[in-house]
Formats: sequence, structure tokens, C-alpha cells
Amino acid sequence: MKLEQIIEKGIYAVVPTYQPSKGNVTKIIGTDGSIYIDGRVVKTVLKSICKQYAVHIEHCREKYGKMINQRLSVPLPIHKDLLLIPVKVRKPMFANDGACGYINLHGIETIQGKDENTVFVLKNGTEIECMHRLRTVYQHVNNARLIARQFSLFGDDQEGYDRVHELYEHYHAPATRGDIELLKKEVLELVQVLKKSLGK
Repeated sequence: MKLEQIIEKGIYAVVPTYQPSKGNVTKIIGTDGSIYIDGRVVKTVLKSICKQYAVHIEHCREKYGKMINQRLSVPLPIHKDLLLIPVKVRKPMFANDGACGYINLHGIETIQGKDENTVFVLKNGTEIECMHRLRTVYQHVNNARLIARQFSLFGDDQEGYDRVHELYEHYHAPATRGDIELLKKEVLELVQVLKKSLGK
């Protein structure tokens, strides 16, 4: 099956895997639980997926990385139904093989701790283990949720983007009385931007 057809059916995860005689390839898990093997590496497959939606992956990382104050492990909102969270899923056999896979935020049913690792249970019943502690995974998922809200509510509206970014920074700072008053003001302004963006 061609990648375009897989994308059309829906994707829940894109992860690297080793296969006999094929070497380092990519496993794509569909929304219905189907598994597809792409002979290319994850990095190349991810670029092909982004290309299908006319998304520039580096621009996407830069924009949303600034929003969550993070350079690495930036969730990628590619489509309203496809927001990919990067996680470490293996120890590579060779230096350039890559350890990172991508889990679709919208495909996650539950998240469970397993010793020092974490297991994603997808809505189709598939389980994917990653090499992060549960606390780290929750942080990645929360970042993805924040980006999902911005992506779905504001689209490319820069004013809305800046407002959410400021709110995120306040959330991570110790709250003083002045901070709380400022936050109230920010929330009111955010509501106005929302109304403007939604045409209300």
C-alpha cells in the first residue's frame, strides 16, 4: 500500500524498527490497527507525511518550539487529526539509525508506567513502549495538548499564538498577586482573540 493511502486511512504511530533482511525500516500503525512497513527510515517517512499536508517540518518545529519554550522533542501538528509526539522507542544498533518514534496524540487511549519506561495504549489496542519515565511522557503529552488547542483554535493567527505563548510562560512562573491580576487580564484578552478568530 502506498503511503498516500495509509495517510488517508489514518495514522496512530510512526516508529523505527529492525527487520531481518530489510534492516532499519519504519513501522506505521494505522487507526484500525493495521501495520505497514516502509523501507525508508523514520526521518524520511515523516518528511513525506508532512509533504502530503504541505507542512514544512522545520518551520513547524521552530514555531511550536517557541510556544512551549523548547527546542527538542517538539510535538508536530500536521493535521487536525494528526499531531505527532516524538518519543524514544529503542536503543539504536548503529549511531545513525535513530531512536525516535512518533505517537499521534489523538490515538492515545491510556498511558501506563512500566518500570522506568512508559507504555502508550492506543485506541486500537496497540501498545508501544517508550524509554521515558511516566513523568516525562506526561510533560510531552501536555505540551502536545497545548499545541493542539492553539492549532485548532487559532490556526495561523499570530496574535492568538503570541497570547497563548505568554500564558504558558506565566503558568511556569511562581505566582504573585500581581501575576494573578495580569493573568486575569491575559485571559480576558485571550477570550477576545478567540471571539475574533471564530467570527463571533
